[in-house]
Amino acid sequence: MSDEERESALGVLGDGLLALSDPELGGGYDRLPESVRRAAEGPFLETSGDAPIYHMSTYQEDARALSALLGHTADELQGGYTLSTNLTMSAGSYNYFWGEGENGWLTSEELAPLVDVGTRNEDANYFILTGEQPETAADVDLDYPDSFREQTVQGLLTYEWHDQGETARQFTDWLAEDLHSGDREEAIRAGDGFAGLMELVTDPDMYESLTNTGVDVTEGDNDYSDASFTQFNGGIADSLADIFDAHIYSFANGDVYGAGDEPVEGIGSYDHDTGRIQMGPQERAMYMQYILGNDESAGRVVNSVDIYQQIESVAYLESGDAASSARGAGQLQALLEEGLRMESQDRTDDLGDQVERETQIAEFVVGEAGGLAEKIPVIGAAVSKGMELGQDSIVQAIVDGDYEITPRFPTYTSDEHMERTFNLEVLDFVNLSDPGALNVTDHDDIQTLVEGGALTIERDGVPVSSDDIDDDFFFDDSVTVNLNKNPEEWSSNAMSDLDNMDGALRGVLKNVEITADDETASGFDYSGQFVEDYTSAYDTTRDFFGNQSAEEDE
Repeated sequence: MSDEERESALGVLGDGLLALSDPELGGGYDRLPESVRRAAEGPFLETSGDAPIYHMSTYQEDARALSALLGHTADELQGGYTLSTNLTMSAGSYNYFWGEGENGWLTSEELAPLVDVGTRNEDANYFILTGEQPETAADVDLDYPDSFREQTVQGLLTYEWHDQGETARQFTDWLAEDLHSGDREEAIRAGDGFAGLMELVTDPDMYESLTNTGVDVTEGDNDYSDASFTQFNGGIADSLADIFDAHIYSFANGDVYGAGDEPVEGIGSYDHDTGRIQMGPQERAMYMQYILGNDESAGRVVNSVDIYQQIESVAYLESGDAASSARGAGQLQALLEEGLRMESQDRTDDLGDQVERETQIAEFVVGEAGGLAEKIPVIGAAVSKGMELGQDSIVQAIVDGDYEITPRFPTYTSDEHMERTFNLEVLDFVNLSDPGALNVTDHDDIQTLVEGGALTIERDGVPVSSDDIDDDFFFDDSVTVNLNKNPEEWSSNAMSDLDNMDGALRGVLKNVEITADDETASGFDYSGQFVEDYTSAYDTTRDFFGNQSAEEDE
């Protein structure tokens, strides 16, 4: 047979096995040939101890044959729940115990088809993540201990896949894809599955295994001998970043301290009505560290934090709820910085030389800006649901593209820096929602902002210089104002020049009134309230991690 004929024949046989295993198509796991079931389970899933010994050399040949049968199946077909669970768990367990080697060991290319087919079934993925039977498989009882599920997840994530985890990411992709599904059962399954994932990957022993895999990785001039799993499995890192975006409101707005000022620990249950899940700050930082371990996904999460902060800023200016908006933004910034610190320390421990992740990923932050439009709907939906905003909210306008946000590198260096950042957000909000409000400002302040490079003004498409902005200048429909929210790109961005720009910003906002939730105040007052709540949440979260480090040192 030619290669094409062979692959076609194998595809037909493989499709038949998947159909035969699926109860929804009239089949079932018990309908499969015993040899197929034995190869699907491998020597790893036996719990009774009564089965005959399944020698590793025999299993590997059987798994290789089963991989050939399943490697050419139609992408739209999936196996039944039990077959899919066993395929994924046996492959993950093989990776956990043996990994890839020589002299007959299964290769990554041979294992990938088993994982591909197994992870197509989201009910199977759900069971491996949570240990709970999905409602659709109520008549099946897969009585595997938690240790089997844990070794499966560790094996899938820490194995050095030939395709950088692009196949294995199917195991988690659905957690983000289904969370905002119109099918409530799908959304519930995805939310609960995420809680299960967080339970697994933030366990202290699992964290140690995921961040110190023993895999050698070379990045630039650095040779890591104990890399984090996301350094070499970029596909899985990208999948985790998708999940982060979908749950970003929960990452930002979880409690740091609970009753009696005791630190919040562990992972709670996912609330499907609010879209929230309570997670301890240490667990959230662990998860963010995983994403920050890969340059590309690190660029994604940094930009996601920036998008979140900007969306929360305008949500506050619409709703007037500074406490909810600002605290979440401040806490998320502190978590990002802690994740960066943890990843930097992990790499430093491996190399023996100081590693600064923030510097390393800067170019990827800028490069990822082009994908901003893809993240806005996901993050906007998370914020909208978390704040219970309606379809007519400004957050929905951002999602629809009617209100633009521009990328920045979200850093926090001082309260002064945060005040400048949010003053710019307020000015941008005013300019886009009610540009005529600028007529009440002191035009000397507008001139300063134009001269310093923060504002570009045109009338009927013709640039307007700062000299043209006298007391008679009027902002109407013929005038277009563009604000550059990146101070590093201003011509006046250092020392006393930057102080003058800050003063001009304050001066403009003191004369501009904003009404949110029937309350009217100056833009400067709104900014001050946001900054106060932001810095309070930021400081509380940073202090938490500082206290944790101090306790560990003791």
